[in-house]
Amino acid sequence: MMVEIFKDNSNSKKIRSFLSSHYPENLEFYDDLDYKYKRKYHKYISRSNKPLSPNMWYVQQEYNKYEYSFGEIASILNLTKQEVISSYISAMKKLKFLMK
Repeated sequence: MMVEIFKDNSNSKKIRSFLSSHYPENLEFYDDLDYKYKRKYHKYISRSNKPLSPNMWYVQQEYNKYEYSFGEIASILNLTKQEVISSYISAMKKLKFLMK
């Protein structure tokens, strides 16, 4: 989707126009990103067939930065792995609800 926009139009469409047409609710979030993250997001979009919205991409970047397995988190918090996974899913649902 995005790859076609950038290649077919010779980069004439800016990333903001893509975001305003595909993720208008995330435009403000994108504007608040540091320049470094904007560049990374632009590179990610140009290489991805189905890019994530800026906020979901950022969450993924932060997760990858600290990347602990659910098993490691469970052992640190003295919980079962299933409890950690359930809590994570619940948190992601709440985050998705808040972003709407």
